[in-house]
Amino acid sequence: MLCAICLWMFHREAPKGLHHRCFDDLRTAAQGGCKICIVLVMRRNEFGPDSSGERTADPFLTYEWYKVDSDIAESEEVYSIQFNSAISWLMRDPALPSNDIDVYVSETSTGVPEYYLEVIKHATDDLESQPWKVRRECYPLKDIASNTGHGSVFDIARTWTSECEENHDCETWNGPKDPNWIPKRLIDLTDPSALRLLERDSERPSGRYAALSHCWGPDPHFLTLSRNNIDVFRQNIRTTNLPKSFQDAIFICSRLGIHYLWIDSLCIIQDSEDQADWLLHTREMELVYANCYLNLSFLMAACPRDGAFLERNADLLQECCVFSDWPQITTASSDTDDGHEGQDDHKGVYSPVVETQLSKARRLTILARHDYTSSVWQGTALSERGWVLQERLLSPRTLHFGPDRIFWECGEIHSRNEAVPSGISGMQSDGNQFDKHTHQLFNLLHPAEVSQGIYLRLFNRWVGIVRDYTMRKLTFPNKDKLVAFAAIARGFSVIFGDDYFAGHFFLNMPFDLVWRARLPVESGSDERRRPTWSWTSIDTEINRDTLGEKDFDSHLILANVEDVVVDLVDPSNKYGQVRSGHIKMRCFLIQCSLIETEQRWQPELWTIGVIGNGILDDPSREQMLHVSQAKLSVSLDEVLAVPPDIVYLAPLVSDSTDQLEKGKLIQGIILKRQSEGLFTRLGYWEAGSGYYDDEEDVGALLQYLNGLSTDQRIAIRVV
Repeated sequence: MLCAICLWMFHREAPKGLHHRCFDDLRTAAQGGCKICIVLVMRRNEFGPDSSGERTADPFLTYEWYKVDSDIAESEEVYSIQFNSAISWLMRDPALPSNDIDVYVSETSTGVPEYYLEVIKHATDDLESQPWKVRRECYPLKDIASNTGHGSVFDIARTWTSECEENHDCETWNGPKDPNWIPKRLIDLTDPSALRLLERDSERPSGRYAALSHCWGPDPHFLTLSRNNIDVFRQNIRTTNLPKSFQDAIFICSRLGIHYLWIDSLCIIQDSEDQADWLLHTREMELVYANCYLNLSFLMAACPRDGAFLERNADLLQECCVFSDWPQITTASSDTDDGHEGQDDHKGVYSPVVETQLSKARRLTILARHDYTSSVWQGTALSERGWVLQERLLSPRTLHFGPDRIFWECGEIHSRNEAVPSGISGMQSDGNQFDKHTHQLFNLLHPAEVSQGIYLRLFNRWVGIVRDYTMRKLTFPNKDKLVAFAAIARGFSVIFGDDYFAGHFFLNMPFDLVWRARLPVESGSDERRRPTWSWTSIDTEINRDTLGEKDFDSHLILANVEDVVVDLVDPSNKYGQVRSGHIKMRCFLIQCSLIETEQRWQPELWTIGVIGNGILDDPSREQMLHVSQAKLSVSLDEVLAVPPDIVYLAPLVSDSTDQLEKGKLIQGIILKRQSEGLFTRLGYWEAGSGYYDDEEDVGALLQYLNGLSTDQRIAIRVV
């Protein structure tokens, strides 16, 4: 449904114009059920209000069309409506989600339904006197429940699961499965009045199982499996003792005809002293999700007490389509001026509606960010959980319970939700890079041959996935940081054909070592996790540069990693948690100190001071670097209350070729000396990017490094 002014945007020739004249009109249209106006009011609820701006903005709100160059829809035109205003919550701000409305235009003429002609007739009459009017009585509205736990919601979910089971090959899309494999434990739901714990060593299930993705929350005090209650669980699990999310998961399974359920806290023994059961499940975790029939994903539940089902505005889920011989919009927003040329005088009368011709009309489907899995996913409680990245990646099918609807993902479909339950023709993905690329990663698990070009793309994909993972949180990072990422690491290990050590691949070193913390973490009372050279040693977002079309050979390697050793908690799981580890490498080391400087755009920036003590352990060398203070870009891993007096720069790689050149990037790590030949990592440094660099100082650094020979690299160990 749309109000008169929103319909008017689709039936006039100008690419931009006036929208509602005041917030009261916008709110009235939203209350009447106009989808576009509902979305804009929701934005105010989230990022507003702006009482002063709403009173004084003149015009209150304008719109402009632009064509989207998109690979989301393979066979359709895609346009967006961009809304502009001086009001704070409507301004275009990179820090806020886009307020654009997307429009998918059908390829062929569809004709205009009779109800729509009536809608247009009323809109023409309403435009000047009541542009906020929504003619609900004219629309063939669907009966949409006001809660996501309603039976009609499960009718849609059953349709999706049936269609996938009959028409797709999602069980094997990410590799062959062992049809006889089942988790060690499952919750048996076959008798709703007597739930119990089933164990594979003594009994096999007689049907498929679902797996739950949920948040434990910051204070995880709820019923879990332990050595003390496992015998009771084998006999009966009282539903009333379970938190709401677990009760909702059981209810969903019953409505979908699934008789077994896997929940981590009820199927893995949680006693801290029982390491054997935990280690077994860390090895099998990827199998649990890869072999499930369906993954249940509770996006909004911050803890198990919150549950899956929520009240909602059903009007937002009504299918919103326009039928129009709508003219081609060729003026992109970036090409238009900032004025209001071509718009209607907001103090005058709106221009008339352009008559729709039956023979030329095409169907225009209107979507907002609330209709996309990717947009809804971002910022939800579940999206911030570290474990969920691989759970979502591995599952053949996922049913998401979001803030106002259910969403569907499977190996072949990434764009269905209640508002468009059959999807949109030609729309293969909703534009999320996870859906489009990462979710298809395991199609490459057994490539016959990985070419250099594919390897580079996969390396860059690896860099992006690590960044995605490190933006998430873990309740128990000291024991989960690596195991919650193990399935993804194993997949890349198969593709790369390479040895894996604590989040890094041997053949990718030293490239893989030049990671940097987006912001340094606060130093806690606990000692930093080892090994410090691994990004898994700290809990913050990790960034690394991706490689361009050039291959690894086009970079100058300034250090040689000779050996990597890690001490695994579980020796049978090389992708699991480690106690410690070290790398042995030969590199140049430049002794220097750190000087803290203040920059308003970066809360903590350090520069390199007093570079001039020469190569470590070689004071007799005649050629020395004398720079009193080089403004290099430095990113520390942790906040240093008191920096060490002496640190060491280890140059690792450069995008130069034969020798280091000005304008080329040098990247390395900052080390602290622990003992003779033994170091820990403190952070990352770079030179030559031109962002913080002092040209004279960087030139001296380049000249100094170019004067060194490979036999002057010294052997060190970094732990």
